Amino acid sequence: AFRHIPDQSALYIEYLNLSPTALRFYQHAPTWENLKLQCSRRAAHFEHHRSLIASVLRNQNESYGCGAATMRMIDMLEKPDCVAILTGQQVGLFGGPIYTFYKAVTATRIAEELRKEGIPAVAVFWMEGEDHDLAEVTRCSFFHPRLGIKTIDYAKILFDQAAVAARSVGCIRFPESIKQAVADYLAFVPEAKWKPQVGSILETSYHPGATFTQAFARMMAQIFYPAGLILYDPQTSQTKQMASSLLKKALLDAEMIRNALLECNRELVSAGFHCQVRILENATLLFLTINGKRCALEKKPGGFGIKNSHRLLSLAQILKFVEQNPESFSPNVLLRPVIQDYLFPTVAYVAGPSELAYFAQARVVYEVFGRDMPVLWPRASFTLIEPEVALEMQRLGIEIQDCFCEREFLMEKAIRNLGSAASLEIIDRLYGQLDSTLSELGPELRSLDPTLVQALETAQRKALHNLHRLKRKIITWETEQHSPLAKVLDLLHCYCFPNRQLQERCFGLPSFLAVHGPSLLEILRSTTEISNFSHRLIWLENQP
Repeated sequence: AFRHIPDQSALYIEYLNLSPTALRFYQHAPTWENLKLQCSRRAAHFEHHRSLIASVLRNQNESYGCGAATMRMIDMLEKPDCVAILTGQQVGLFGGPIYTFYKAVTATRIAEELRKEGIPAVAVFWMEGEDHDLAEVTRCSFFHPRLGIKTIDYAKILFDQAAVAARSVGCIRFPESIKQAVADYLAFVPEAKWKPQVGSILETSYHPGATFTQAFARMMAQIFYPAGLILYDPQTSQTKQMASSLLKKALLDAEMIRNALLECNRELVSAGFHCQVRILENATLLFLTINGKRCALEKKPGGFGIKNSHRLLSLAQILKFVEQNPESFSPNVLLRPVIQDYLFPTVAYVAGPSELAYFAQARVVYEVFGRDMPVLWPRASFTLIEPEVALEMQRLGIEIQDCFCEREFLMEKAIRNLGSAASLEIIDRLYGQLDSTLSELGPELRSLDPTLVQALETAQRKALHNLHRLKRKIITWETEQHSPLAKVLDLLHCYCFPNRQLQERCFGLPSFLAVHGPSLLEILRSTTEISNFSHRLIWLENQP
């Protein structure tokens, strides 16, 4: 369960537990009954011309190389009773963290189960390329069996930072050096049966002249070719025009929205939760692209302007600009969900912990726009365990939750399991005896002189602290005597909980795909239990 994993947000854990304290920030609890109920309601009240969005999707997905299964899903979406399961992610280099693919798998599985129950449903992946944080999408981490974790920021290799600063990532085109970046990346991918195919996917997707969004889409299209996943790029003028009325409302009601968000943030904090998105003074929900750079649009006295600029546009001027140039505007993370649900008949959004947190704030944006929220469905969450890792864990008696603890705990458990812990057991007994004996002395001292109790507590605290220090030194000594053991444990720690975060947030798919090939996606699909919101282990097997 997520509550046993360090550094998980209270809001996420309470949401998974269906706690009323958390659910009051959302419109629907994530249950299958609620989801099916939303299907009939949403299909009946979806006001858009489906043929227009279907036309955009056909053009985009054909250009990405999607297969017949995806085209059938787009045809289905055009029918008046079809609903959509949405998910999305930034267009990370080489696919980004592996949880990106867990999102897509979860969405396709939900749509598949709904279709089995006679409900036309499709899975749509919103490729978020409008964000301008280049470093976030170009940083890749690898697990090396000898070196542990290695992280490379390819932005420094690929781009002149000044030239791409503040630009929407999805529009940035790769230079000639992307060929070398692909080769460097593949050098960290294990030499395994399916590595040539993985190399082909990356080389045909990430090539000079391709944008981040195009490359990401081509990679996803190849990996999910038989799954019928629909890919969508929001950076298109046709759908921007469709959503222009929402952009205008975000400006007209900017002050109301900001006040509602500030009140929501106060409620979240009062309930003991965090606020994922800071609401800055004068902030709106929109960005404006000027000369290729994405700039925050602010509410100012007498109108609107760009952050750190003195130029001012009146409300009438900015509304006219939206009408004439909707493609120049992009939503922030709090407005984007409303636009998603305006363009698609969304009944559920497959979300990770951070998204669930900002959807709690987006609730008030939905209310201002007079729209219903979708069901927020937690994505599948896995740690993949390779056979050689499983063998070491079994040999040392290490479980996955042990890897979530500090290094010292892991070392101590392994030493005890290997039968080298006689001195540690003596110290544990002494610790308990000393703590108990000194505690017994408290009442006696209190009857003599109450001021002596504080001195006793200080002495007790120091004595137990010194015993703990001695125990740590023994663990360190035992570890040094078993230097191969220390190295193995460090590697297990890096593999299962790299940089103190879940594996899915650190490593990419290609390394696992090179070893297990297409069967990996089928393993993920078959292991995904739609209503099981626990973090789960997948014990992978050696490939023939």
